[in-house]
Amino acid sequence: MCAVVVSDEQDNVVREAVRPFLLRGQVKFHWKIEPERRRQSFLSVTTNQVFYAIVVCDRSASQRHHERQRRKTLELLYRELEAHDVSQVTLEARTPSQDRLDVAHIAGLKSAGLFRPFRLVHQRGGDEPILWISDVLLGAGNAVRKGDESYSRLLAQISVLELNTMGSD
Repeated sequence: MCAVVVSDEQDNVVREAVRPFLLRGQVKFHWKIEPERRRQSFLSVTTNQVFYAIVVCDRSASQRHHERQRRKTLELLYRELEAHDVSQVTLEARTPSQDRLDVAHIAGLKSAGLFRPFRLVHQRGGDEPILWISDVLLGAGNAVRKGDESYSRLLAQISVLELNTMGSD
């Protein structure tokens, strides 16, 4: 999971820098369907933007408890975002019932006193270009981990904090 942290002063600048990558008929820029040339171009443009990224990796092999793993990963991410005084978290919308699980999860954490209140919103990936950056950073990072060094130079130019979950069920 990846969070791209952008200041209120820079959010529109960052959006406008990546929005031109959306082709006619496309809903969003997505790593898995883009050709290599567009991936490289997108990453190159993002390196000129003012943001930092926080990546939380769950390296467990189990997919049995996907929602539980998601909650554990989000909790670690929220903790880090809180330490950086983030006041709003935007998650990419999934299904309405899955989005409600996210809202219930953060409400439970807040009521337990684990986090100060921050605003949690869900947006469709096509409606928030900053979400595309998270997708591309994860895609490029995974490519590098699999031995594709072509993204290493570009990723090295982006401030990324990588955290790992314990990965246990």
